[in-house]
Amino acid sequence: GYSAEISASGIPEGIPGLTLLLGLAGYLVGFGIETVADWQKSRFKSDPSNPNKNRWCNVGLWSRSRHPNYFGEMIVWWSLFLMSQPIAPLSTVASPLFVMSLLLFVSGIPMLEAQHDEKYGADPDYLRYKEETPVLVPKL
Repeated sequence: GYSAEISASGIPEGIPGLTLLLGLAGYLVGFGIETVADWQKSRFKSDPSNPNKNRWCNVGLWSRSRHPNYFGEMIVWWSLFLMSQPIAPLSTVASPLFVMSLLLFVSGIPMLEAQHDEKYGADPDYLRYKEETPVLVPKL
């Protein structure tokens, strides 16, 4: 099996410190993006004083990406993969690829984009939002 001895520094032996550090930083950034995006959308939709609460969310991270939560989720999975290298088998790349495939091609983005297109497709503000806002990778 695959195992790692823990060194005196607390870092599993076999994982370079830089790889672990980059993976951990990526994980924290991705988890932060996903959490903040979900919180912003929840707050947007549940605010009784928001006249746009029944429309698409376009505030905060949602003004930079149409699916920032999925972007964060993908960063999390790729960061976990990075942190597991080189002690885990290379086949563990299947996990981030699977999640990414689901979100990009199956149940995530395509499904939500189709629902939004059906619901808001005649709204010129939505069409402008869709044209100006990247699907996944946030604009800076």
